[in-house]
Amino acid sequence: MKENGQFPVGRAAAGVPAVSYRPTPGRPPGLEVLDLPGLAARAVERGLPLTVPGRPAFHVVVAVRGGRLACSVDFTSYPLAPGDWLWVWPGQVLQFPDGHRGCDATVLVFPTGFPSAATDALIRDGAHVPYRLVTPDEPRQAALLRLLDALV
Repeated sequence: MKENGQFPVGRAAAGVPAVSYRPTPGRPPGLEVLDLPGLAARAVERGLPLTVPGRPAFHVVVAVRGGRLACSVDFTSYPLAPGDWLWVWPGQVLQFPDGHRGCDATVLVFPTGFPSAATDALIRDGAHVPYRLVTPDEPRQAALLRLLDALV
């Protein structure tokens, strides 16, 4: 395990299956935008429901718009509420213990290297933690949601 508590990609946390990145066929590679039911359906197709811990080899950003969502990253619980954003990095153990019912959220999924390695290095620089739960202030939240709506 690394100093930041993250399991290296390529090494399984004891008994936690790795989840590879597979872009949706017919779409350009890079950023994919899903809702929680869409993410749950993809997880079930791979035989790993969201309620079971998995170790994605890709970034997952969850933006909660309504309801509540129980989430666990590296076995630490995060109760997400409207306005919360959670960024899960490749190699971390991710689980939604209660599934996704009752929560309206948009999920961004993208492989390592998107954004570029230089951007990734900047993001990971000093002030950032390996996973991040943030609740932006009102002006930033509005701007982020406009951007998210454009992506959708």
